[in-house]
Amino acid sequence: MPGVEPAVVSFTSWVAAVAVSELLERLIHYGPRPVPNEILIRAHDREMSTNHAEPRAGHYCSPDGAQWGLGVTVPFLDQTWTR
Repeated sequence: MPGVEPAVVSFTSWVAAVAVSELLERLIHYGPRPVPNEILIRAHDREMSTNHAEPRAGHYCSPDGAQWGLGVTVPFLDQTWTR
């Protein structure tokens, strides 16, 4: 039927639940250490896994990359944004 888009509620709910859990982990640190860099959801295989890799020196996500707390700078995040 033209114009009808299917919704797969179970999968979108699963992804949303994982995202909220990951947010809570990053805020209150309730999970195992080391914290994984990514969570891989393979819904078609009914599997989940995680990866962990140390950031490269000088990379923006590295603790020595000096990107923490830059939200209060001008320009925002010390970045140039398009309008």
